[in-house]
Amino acid sequence: MDTALAATAFIAAGSNCADRLDHLTRAAQMLADTKDVLSVESAPIYETMPVGPTGPGNFYNTVFRLSVRLSPLELWRRTQAIESALGRPDVNDPGRAGARNLDLDLLFYDDRCFQNEHLTIPHPRLHRRAFVLVPLCDLAPDWHHPELGHTVRELLDMLPNRLEMLGRIDADIRPLPLATRA
Repeated sequence: MDTALAATAFIAAGSNCADRLDHLTRAAQMLADTKDVLSVESAPIYETMPVGPTGPGNFYNTVFRLSVRLSPLELWRRTQAIESALGRPDVNDPGRAGARNLDLDLLFYDDRCFQNEHLTIPHPRLHRRAFVLVPLCDLAPDWHHPELGHTVRELLDMLPNRLEMLGRIDADIRPLPLATRA
């Protein structure tokens, strides 16, 4: 990848274990601390009911917009390392279904479409998830899905329901830029 050009990436973040806000805040800071991540911006945080296997409680969900000089795979590897560092259980452990200290999903990487055995961009289920589309729409309502041909706002408007959405949390995630950290 040409490191002179920055890409825009969107990452969904969710937590339903222990201190959910702390997990999301630490994830944003760890992303901001990553070499070749130029900026991290967070959408508002929403409390949501679990979709699929239930875990220990409701989720806090948000979306991060990043400016990066990393390839999609490098960024995905970094998200996996952050999940592991913050204690995400093994997804293959049936006793931990639904429990997430932190779940990070790469949604978009510029307007690229990409697929291998680990990663699919755009995320294949983002258009069916209110807990992704609502915060994504707060950040980038006019972002265009390169495969479906709709904006984020249009995808959100097409959802049949948003029952899992419980409300917006009165908290902000603002990672400190490198230049301002002591």
